[in-house]
Amino acid sequence: MKKIERLLNLVSFFYSQKKPVNLDEINQRLLGYQNKSPDALRQMFHRDKKELEKFGITIEYKGNLPEEERGFIIPYEKRYLPQISFTTNEIASLKTLHSFLEKQEGYPFQDELKNALLKISLNIPALLHENIKDIRKEMPIYFDLTTRFSELVKTYITLLEEAIENKREIKMDYYYVRKGECAERKVFPYHIFFMEGSWYLIGFCLLHKQVRTYKVERMRNVKVRKSKKDIPDYEIPEDFNPEKYYSLKPWEFEKDKSIDVKIKLSPKVSSWAKRLFRKVKKERKFKNGYLELTVVITSIEAFLMWVLTMGRDVRILAPKHIKENLVDILKEIENKYKKNA
Repeated sequence: MKKIERLLNLVSFFYSQKKPVNLDEINQRLLGYQNKSPDALRQMFHRDKKELEKFGITIEYKGNLPEEERGFIIPYEKRYLPQISFTTNEIASLKTLHSFLEKQEGYPFQDELKNALLKISLNIPALLHENIKDIRKEMPIYFDLTTRFSELVKTYITLLEEAIENKREIKMDYYYVRKGECAERKVFPYHIFFMEGSWYLIGFCLLHKQVRTYKVERMRNVKVRKSKKDIPDYEIPEDFNPEKYYSLKPWEFEKDKSIDVKIKLSPKVSSWAKRLFRKVKKERKFKNGYLELTVVITSIEAFLMWVLTMGRDVRILAPKHIKENLVDILKEIENKYKKNA
């Protein structure tokens, strides 16, 4: 049984109860909790209880009753979530997003997003619908999602979501562009997120003993560790905050090292490319419009991938070993084209 199904069963079960229930009753009566040892049952229940609290659903323990009546319950006054309301601008934004998603295909969570937005749209008053139509006529917006996700990426996203939900270790072969080969990695997955056309996984690497970030499209042979026990393989640290990654660029994800890199930007890109770097140590402007920067990066591989996308408009000046890495990648690309010529 999937975790989400077990949580829904738990909520439904408590909503049907008029008096507190203890763990023994839950063990006997609730699908997904049956045939568990006392310790496994207690751990699973308290994990699920904590998970539901994140969604505003509170299961309380009534310990001030006679011993035979003590147990857990969702109080009647807390069985309904507060009503959600939106401003006209917020609804207009959601409707625009909904129409955009209807035209796109092939990205993870597409159906879930469409269904959620549709439910919101169905609950918008008729008068607001008309006002929003007028707003959108005055501000026609067209989006084009240029990234098309492979079936493999979508499959891996589903596997990673399952692993995170059940706190299961994953094993994969991860492709390193600089090395031109894959290396096996075992990871405790913490969080997946989307940035600049790509999906990323944040997780604890069992080899390097630290939190690292992985690009999903470079993963191969992803497998989720199977276990007959309901005990998770790991717990996500309480101080882990995925939001701090959202403001970073891929070349800033790693935390174990920092490297100063000197680059030269052409006049074509200098005005906006500089803003991509949060840490600029030195800056030198040339009369012809070129801009020389010394920037701080933590991931050579991600930085080189960005340099490749910039073509002739970015040149690496130092350090020497990063320049050589880029040359090796370009030679590998050249050889592949020559073979296929």
